[in-house]
Amino acid sequence: MRIYSIKNILILFILFQLLIGCKKNNSIKYSFFVAGHAYGSTDDKAPGLHPPFQQEFQKINNNKNIELGFFTGDLVHFPEPEYWEAALEDLHKINCETHIAPGNHETYHPHLFEKYIGKYYYAFEKNNDLFIILNGNENGWNIEGEQLSFLKNTIAEKAGKAKHVFIFIHQIIWWQKNTEFGKCTPNSFMHMAKTLNFHQEILPFLKTIPKPVYLFAGDVGVFPDKPSLFHHKTNNVYLLASGMGNNKTDNYLIADVFENGEIKINVIGLNCEEGFECLGEIENY
Repeated sequence: MRIYSIKNILILFILFQLLIGCKKNNSIKYSFFVAGHAYGSTDDKAPGLHPPFQQEFQKINNNKNIELGFFTGDLVHFPEPEYWEAALEDLHKINCETHIAPGNHETYHPHLFEKYIGKYYYAFEKNNDLFIILNGNENGWNIEGEQLSFLKNTIAEKAGKAKHVFIFIHQIIWWQKNTEFGKCTPNSFMHMAKTLNFHQEILPFLKTIPKPVYLFAGDVGVFPDKPSLFHHKTNNVYLLASGMGNNKTDNYLIADVFENGEIKINVIGLNCEEGFECLGEIENY
């Protein structure tokens, strides 16, 4: 009888440990938010970030899982010191670490971007994941030359240790008219080259990475008659766009990274009377 009881105890202990392991694997390891076109409406000339987005700061700060925030371009309406300083003052109200991928509005006066932000593209590692900020303004939305070498070298050196690769850029560099990649029209085609190297060079390269790759763009959301969200998966590569400014479908994203490696992209609507999930799942876009 005593031996039988010990066996039962051991079985229960093993089952308990398995349940703990399952719970841990399904829990959120960390989260980050992604905000596109964060100066908001083109009609609002006031300095600072989009007011409806500012109202989310407390929610972001109260979410203890959120460790990082990424702004995918057009943080300032006008690239003047007054606008930069107002935007950065708003950013300081967010408790987590933030990063900025330059938009076309930020690069009208390059010396100011370098003064207030610094690098146009760079990479860093955190939580066993690789994060890459890119500059789509440099070569007409093409990633080429020194920046392409930087991207490939960074992937070669650091992606092997990472569970995921997250890339942030302003322009929808995959845009392609009359294809599934053209469903989400950018806010602006400013400085776009006649031909883009994404489908011929960048996407094939990203597909060679033996890890999930998430590419976030932010030049959407200004016009109410155009999509403010985009999602497309090809092989291991996820293409996503999100932005704000039309005061109807304004949104930003929160990415939950789970212990078991799964990723959940949550769409947070800013104009939702019935709740922040009113825009549905990003996979539907």
